[in-house]
Amino acid sequence: MNDLEFLQEPRPKRVGWSWGTIVLICGMVAITLVLALQLARRNEVQPRPGQIAPDFTLETFDGETITLSGLRGQLVMVNFWGSWCPPCDNEAPHLQDLYEQYADVGFTVIGVNWLDTPSGASAFIARHGLTFPNGKDVQERIARAYRIQGAPENFLIGRDGRVVMAWLGPVTFPMVAEAIERVLAEEGA
Repeated sequence: MNDLEFLQEPRPKRVGWSWGTIVLICGMVAITLVLALQLARRNEVQPRPGQIAPDFTLETFDGETITLSGLRGQLVMVNFWGSWCPPCDNEAPHLQDLYEQYADVGFTVIGVNWLDTPSGASAFIARHGLTFPNGKDVQERIARAYRIQGAPENFLIGRDGRVVMAWLGPVTFPMVAEAIERVLAEEGA
């Protein structure tokens, strides 16, 4: 036995996990939970044609309170938009034209302002001369009910409260007019 081996003290046996191991395990658990939540959310679907549209109450920027169920008997376009959204800028004039063109057959548009500032929303409404009701989606309640993925998104709701059509992305006058005309033809109007 050499002199160095004799002078070395035996290392105490380590009991338990090291901090590095604990941190690694916690990280893996966190990643697993995030992935599980994303997969669960992916299985949630937006309201589909034929389903009853989720009801909501919206306070407009003009101080009026609107409930979707209070509009039964009308065709309603629920439009999710933001002033920060370039496609929303492009679609706004189409929605205003639709609102004006089809008002006499009981069609209305409800603008749901999503993830926006009050000043941005007000400027957007003024810039486009929007006369249909618009209001802020406080705490994203309406967006969560409709499982919005991005702006713009639109839902055409029939007179019976059921979703007729849904569009992910911007709409144009001809796209929506075709859907409205189809509903009117089915109603015999």
